[in-house]
Amino acid sequence: MAEQDYSIDFSKIAEKLVKNKKVIFVVLLALVLFFSAWVRLIPADQYYLSAMDPYWHYRHSAEIVDHGYPGTELREIDGKMVPWDSFHNAPYGGEASKEFYQYFTAYSYMYLGKFLVADLMTWAKLTPVFFGVLSVLFMYLLVAQLFGRGAGLGAAFMFSMAPSFLMRSVAGFADTDAPIAFFTILSFYLFLLAWDKESYLWGASAGLSMGLFAFTWGGYRFAPLFITAAVGFHVVSKITLAYVRKKNVISELKTHRKKYIVFAVFLLSMFIFVTLFKGIELAKFWSATRVFSSLKEMQRESLDTEVRNVFLTVSEMSPGSLVEIVSRVHIISVFLFFAFLALLPFGLWKKLSGKFFHLSFFTIWLAATFYSSFTAVRFIEMFAIPLAIFSGIVIAEMVSKISSKKPVISIFVVVTLIALIFFVPNYNLSGPSYFQTSISIAGQSGPGVSGPWLDFFDWVKTETPEDAIFASWWDPGHALTALGERPVVADGSQNDEHVHDLAIMFTSTDMDTSLSLMKEYNISYFFTSSDLLPKYSAISFLAGDPDYYPQVPLSQTSQQGDTTVLEYRLSQTEAVYISLTGPVASSTLQSGYNTVPIQRLVAFSNGQIVKFETEADDAVDYMIYVLPDYQSIFLLPPRLENNLLTRLHLFAGADVEGLEFVKDFGGTIKVFKVE
Repeated sequence: MAEQDYSIDFSKIAEKLVKNKKVIFVVLLALVLFFSAWVRLIPADQYYLSAMDPYWHYRHSAEIVDHGYPGTELREIDGKMVPWDSFHNAPYGGEASKEFYQYFTAYSYMYLGKFLVADLMTWAKLTPVFFGVLSVLFMYLLVAQLFGRGAGLGAAFMFSMAPSFLMRSVAGFADTDAPIAFFTILSFYLFLLAWDKESYLWGASAGLSMGLFAFTWGGYRFAPLFITAAVGFHVVSKITLAYVRKKNVISELKTHRKKYIVFAVFLLSMFIFVTLFKGIELAKFWSATRVFSSLKEMQRESLDTEVRNVFLTVSEMSPGSLVEIVSRVHIISVFLFFAFLALLPFGLWKKLSGKFFHLSFFTIWLAATFYSSFTAVRFIEMFAIPLAIFSGIVIAEMVSKISSKKPVISIFVVVTLIALIFFVPNYNLSGPSYFQTSISIAGQSGPGVSGPWLDFFDWVKTETPEDAIFASWWDPGHALTALGERPVVADGSQNDEHVHDLAIMFTSTDMDTSLSLMKEYNISYFFTSSDLLPKYSAISFLAGDPDYYPQVPLSQTSQQGDTTVLEYRLSQTEAVYISLTGPVASSTLQSGYNTVPIQRLVAFSNGQIVKFETEADDAVDYMIYVLPDYQSIFLLPPRLENNLLTRLHLFAGADVEGLEFVKDFGGTIKVFKVE
């Protein structure tokens, strides 16, 4: 029997694929979603969450899994049993937070996660990846519905790597950022679908999505404002066109009455579901219209009040600059947006002529979030979403130019797209490309607590009384309540007198004032950590008198006979010199041609603190605190030398009555018992 030759005709396969473009788009979308999941799972081998704040949601999820509600107990308030959180806002506690993300994590773990992973921590770590991939999927659906599948794929691909979104949706960052992005895109997708189809059912669905959005994040109110602004713009444009074309205004508006009814159904549905999840919030919608000015007003008002607003010291609420905004979204996203504008007069506007309402909606979104990013960098994440949409439209337009009949243009388009995404650096010409930025962000994400912190939390949980109250600055509060299972005076969800009083404790040079406040809050253990020294500007700002710890690096070392001289340069004309001759050390301040001794010097010898003091009449009333490795010094005036933070963290509480030094965790954390 003769052998039969088999061959594969790739030309026929290609021909079939070209005819069935839907298959190609499904495959490409699957690849984009796979990449989106893969890049977010890069840090998944880290067991713990990647920041302190996510432990707030983890703890409440664990409580729901354990006893069915967030919080530590049920307490009767006004005749109703209310979930109460005694770990938060100690010593008083407060009504437990109820948020979508906590319930989602808990119930998805109970009914699915526990069969797939080892524990709740691992499951919680994966939830941002889930919402990140879902956000990318609905980005595709949103843009594909409006501008075609090619634009949808381009937008989804760009958004999957958007730096400001990726860093908040990698494995381990189990905070609300990824769900916020998801519900933002989902709500807009459902509303625009309802608007285009004139469907009341889809309009009600958009309202339900907005209700879940409200259950996720209190800042959801910006979304219906954008929608309302776009609808208002639509009404004004139709009225204007009617006047210009000399048509009856009422008749013109009636042709769109179904769309306006859809908008009304959306609003009604939203109010119903928001009320169901959050209670009546009608009065709060007006406050959302002031979102762009409220932070600036907050700053002005805060400076005139005794208790300043904590949000003014949070990095994500700090004002952004143009350079920072461009850097965070990457220059390529900005370039593609300007390419969109440039292509409008060259045929793109004609293709988009029937999408005026949608383009106005995304333009309002882009302009509002860009403007608000100058007020708080938190908004850059929202700015990245419309940027990805416009980028997707441009990518689709460029790809549409590819043709076998135009090989030169086709090659140029392909090379340009590859270069833009994979090779062109960020704005400063030294940062990584758009693609490499995403890989770097995911690779650099690590656990928010490790080493000494884990040892500290374990000690808190196993070696201290269950009713012991802990206090420090607010940053580690969520992690301590979740991993240490003890109440804290302040954590990352507070903005009241507790944080202000902690700032007073840390900055006061009167130990009686600090101890009196500790007893007022019934604090059992007070602890400090090394990160509080660089954070002192925020702490002192909230105490009412902004200050900082001047830290000066070692500039050079020289030898003068038996004496080693260390130079710490303050400026071109000023420097601190430390002279080491055997066991003796001294310090001087040189300013221009003048040199004067510095009164007090603290250094380390064989791991022990050694103090030196000069009696010179012209000595400067400062202390030089030399770090153990001699690579830098703190230049401390009396107000810093004698405050509680210095006396506890740098001197382990020596000579501070009322506080007993308990334990040192790797030099990073120092714990004191309040007597």
